[in-house]
Amino acid sequence: MIGWILATAAAVGSFIAYNRLEPTVEPTAAQNKYEFAIVIGDSQSPYVVAHSEYFKAVLWGGGQGIDWLIKALRERSIDRRVGRVAICIGVNDRYPLADPRIPILTNLLKEKFPDAFLFVVQGSWGWGGVSPFTEERVREYYRQFSDNGIKVLEPPIGYGDPHGDKASYKAIGATLDSLFSERLPVTQKGIKPVSNSGITFPAEAGAARENLILQGVKAGDSEYTFSRIISSVGELTAEFKVFSDALIYSGVRVNVNAITNQRIADLLDCMPLTSKLVDLMWQQRTTTILPKPSGQDDARNRTTAEMIAHSVRIDAFLAKQPEPHGLIDTVGKLWILDNKLLASPGMAANYGWPFNGASYQGIVGEKSSTGNWRVIQGIGTRHDVNFTDYSQVCRLVSMNCTVNGVPMRMDQVLSDPKMAMLANRDGVLKVLRQPGA
Repeated sequence: MIGWILATAAAVGSFIAYNRLEPTVEPTAAQNKYEFAIVIGDSQSPYVVAHSEYFKAVLWGGGQGIDWLIKALRERSIDRRVGRVAICIGVNDRYPLADPRIPILTNLLKEKFPDAFLFVVQGSWGWGGVSPFTEERVREYYRQFSDNGIKVLEPPIGYGDPHGDKASYKAIGATLDSLFSERLPVTQKGIKPVSNSGITFPAEAGAARENLILQGVKAGDSEYTFSRIISSVGELTAEFKVFSDALIYSGVRVNVNAITNQRIADLLDCMPLTSKLVDLMWQQRTTTILPKPSGQDDARNRTTAEMIAHSVRIDAFLAKQPEPHGLIDTVGKLWILDNKLLASPGMAANYGWPFNGASYQGIVGEKSSTGNWRVIQGIGTRHDVNFTDYSQVCRLVSMNCTVNGVPMRMDQVLSDPKMAMLANRDGVLKVLRQPGA
C-alpha cells in the first residue's frame, strides 16, 4: 500500500500533520478495493480534504508544481488499491497554457494508479504571484486536464489567498465525497436494486402511471443516491443532501406530478427542493448536462414514450462522460416549494433547466433565482398539481441536514428567520409541503 510521508516540515509548514495511508490497512468485508481516495499536489491539498469524509492528502508539498509531482510519482510503485485521485496543482506554476507536462503527468498517474478515477481541483487567482490572473484564465489552464481525460471539478478554489478555510473548500469536499460514494456497494448507497425490470408503463401520463411509480418507490424498487451541497450565509454554513440524479424506476428517470413528488418525498424522508437548492446544485455540479428540450408538441411530451426518450438522451450523454458522475445537473425541470404558492391555490411551482450565457437554443429564459446564470423555467405556478410532462423529473432533498455541524431537519431550517436563507431565496418558507398532497 502507500505509506507515503513525502512533504518535509519546511515545505508544508504546520497546517496539518503528515497524512498517509497505512500499508497494513486491509478493506473490511463492507468495503471494496476502491476504498482509498487520495489528494495529491500542492499546499491546498490538506484544505481540500479537511471537508471530505473519504479523501486523504498523502502526497503534497508547499510551493510545489507539476515538475515536483512528476518526480515524486516516478519514485513510487504501482498501487491498485487507490480508486480515486484528485490533483491540486497549477498555482505555483502560474497556470501555463499549452503545458507539455500535463500529458506526461496524466500518463504517469494512469501508470501508478491503474484502477483509479482521476480528477483535478481548479486553483486560485487574484493573490500573490497570480494576482493578475482571472477566473477565465485559470479555467482555460484546467481545460488542458480535461483534454487529457481528467475530470475537472467544480467549484474552483477561487479568488484570493487559498491558505485558509475558504467556503469553496467545503463545496469541493462535498463534490469529492459524492464521487467517492458512487462506487460503493449498493447496500451502502441506500439503493435497493430494481426488482422488476419488466414493468410496462401506461402509454400516457395520468393516475395509473403515477400510482405505478409511487408503489414502486414504496416497494423499494427505485434508484437514487445523495450528494452533499454546501450553503453559507454570514457565520452559518449548512450541509444538505440532494439526489445526485433524478429518481430512477425500472431504468427510467420517471416523470411525476407535484402530488406524487411530495408523496415520494414522504416515503423517503425527504422534501421537495427550493429554487435556491436547485441553484446550489447547478453551482456545485460535478457533471454538466445542458437542457434537452424534446422539440415535440404538448400531447407527445406527456407520453411515456417521450419520458423514456428523455431519460435515454441523458444516459447517452453520460455514457460519454468520465466516471464517476457525482452530482449531475441538469436532468430536467423540478417541482419546488416556494412562497409564491400561497397566492396560487391548487397549483404547483416548477423551476430549472439552467444554462450559462444570454440564451440557449434561441431560448432567452429568465434570470436564475439566486445566481448569475439563466434558466429556461423560472419559478412558475401555471401548472396544476396533476400536470406532468417529459421534463418534470423527481429530485429531492433529505430532511436530515446540518447547520454549523449541528444536526437539523429541513423544516427547522426553513422555518427559522436566521437559518432559512441557507436554503430558500426569500427567507422563511411558509409552504413546507406541496399543498393538496
